[in-house]
Amino acid sequence: MMKSKLSPLKEVPVDIRAVHLDFKGMPPTFSRLLRLLDIFRAAGFNALLLEWEDAFPWTVEPAFRSPTAFTRQQVAEFHQKARSLGFELIPLVQSIGHMETPLRSKKYAHLREVAENSDVLNVLAQGAGELVRAMMDEVLAATPDCRFFHLGGDEAITFGEHPDTRAFIQAHGQAALYRHHIEPLCDHLLAHGVRPILWHDMMLTWSRADLTALGAKADLCIWAYQRAADIPWQFSMPADVEGDLPLIFGGGQVVHGGTFKKFLASGMKLWGAGAYKLSEGRDNADLPVFSKRTLNALDWLACSRAFPLQGLIATGWSRNCTDNVQYVPIDAALDTLMACGCIWTTPGEAHCTREACLIRLEELGERRLYDEVADLMQRLTQRRVGGWSVVVRLRELLALAENEPCRRVGGWADRHLAWLKDHCDKGEELMAQALTVFAPLVEPIWVKHYFQERLGALRTEFADLQVRVETRKKIE
Repeated sequence: MMKSKLSPLKEVPVDIRAVHLDFKGMPPTFSRLLRLLDIFRAAGFNALLLEWEDAFPWTVEPAFRSPTAFTRQQVAEFHQKARSLGFELIPLVQSIGHMETPLRSKKYAHLREVAENSDVLNVLAQGAGELVRAMMDEVLAATPDCRFFHLGGDEAITFGEHPDTRAFIQAHGQAALYRHHIEPLCDHLLAHGVRPILWHDMMLTWSRADLTALGAKADLCIWAYQRAADIPWQFSMPADVEGDLPLIFGGGQVVHGGTFKKFLASGMKLWGAGAYKLSEGRDNADLPVFSKRTLNALDWLACSRAFPLQGLIATGWSRNCTDNVQYVPIDAALDTLMACGCIWTTPGEAHCTREACLIRLEELGERRLYDEVADLMQRLTQRRVGGWSVVVRLRELLALAENEPCRRVGGWADRHLAWLKDHCDKGEELMAQALTVFAPLVEPIWVKHYFQERLGALRTEFADLQVRVETRKKIE
């Protein structure tokens, strides 16, 4: 192992620096999961936010388990190693939104807020609270010494659309319905000596009285993953923006000084969450953008210096929800993972640059594998983005010919079809390579799904466009 060129970690801006494990997409093999703990620790993290989802060995309903779910013995072994390395364990079980794991089952379809959607729980349905509590208890039993427990609670998009919940909100308000469901769950955790945590976005419009009542029973975690200036099409600037803090986008709103002040004035204890990996932009990129991820970590460092935070969380999303496509494997984001941990542990040091992060990975014996994975994913993105660019261009050419019959697609269309086929064929070759490169990292079933999710749609487009081009050429 090469000698370190980097200064030792020292300054700690917050007490708890957690890294998020999102198991609902590209979950690591068990051996890789254990190894990741060493990497997380080397990056400076001292806590884990564990979003098990279908990777947990559920007994409340075995159908919740994925084909590669961990065993109880593996979960216990993972916890044991994590504690030996000094990690604080923070489990996460969804409680309102993002409930696809249980609600996509026909057995629990009667608990859906909207019958055709499996994402949001009808909190007034008989058995809704009992299901969440049963899942909480299973995870609590596997993590008996945890101090914090995350209940999610975010992005309940259709909250209040069921006739029963709509009537409740009309009579009592949205905050009252949320509290009616969440507070008993919080009380259940508090009775076990565990402090609940909730994401912030559903409480943005709450009154001070409602915030104060919930704040007595739970901490709030504000999440924001992008500089607001980078995504102007997603929001309108709020009128009450104040202070010198960077404007970060999260929860459908801009997070700024006033956001923190509102929650703190209600007596709530706050956490902050950025992201070391997520869906970058509109094309579900296969790699994180280093500059954006480090900027996000720096923005949260500034927030932690301006306001008292219980801890910071570097989320690592592998899907937007359980029914969305997978993206950005952990092992393709080790550079941004390392950078975020270092920024929050020793801000301003030279080892927070990408070059320095790669040096750390080399010290850990992880550089060669990271380079292989990152190169593979970059080439996949190039093929995928290139393929869709051809699809758009060819569809435009066909539309032109249909609108103006004097125009001929002819050879242009054939060339575009050949380019699209080449992107598809090269993508298939990359999948074969990925099954070898990812063999020690991710089970083959998830690697195949990852590539098929991206390449299958391009193959379908090719088949459809080939027929349309041949039909058009016969007309010409």
